[in-house]
Amino acid sequence: MIVIKITLVTTCIILLIIDETTAEIKPKLLEIEEGQVGEFTCEATGDSPRLYWDTDSKITFSYVSVSGNRSILTINNTSAGDEVKVYCKVLTTTGKTQSTASLVVRGILL
Repeated sequence: MIVIKITLVTTCIILLIIDETTAEIKPKLLEIEEGQVGEFTCEATGDSPRLYWDTDSKITFSYVSVSGNRSILTINNTSAGDEVKVYCKVLTTTGKTQSTASLVVRGILL
């Protein structure tokens, strides 16, 4: 009599991919003269990032351009003394984050 013993070994590999959501504004500090145009760029990472701009003042955005994971914010009609915090907010399927920059507007020196 022949006895055959079969042992079944199962290996399970779990691959965990962590998709980090990040946002980075450049420049972090933008100093311009009154009447000049200010421009910030935000780049995001993560799964299908959606980018939004916000500010801590009543200043209005003149133009926002979004292409994939990159957005450009343009601010016109600046006045001397404006000091504004600008926020790039990023929302993905795995998380959310924001990055902060500052705009400082100086008076025109004569």
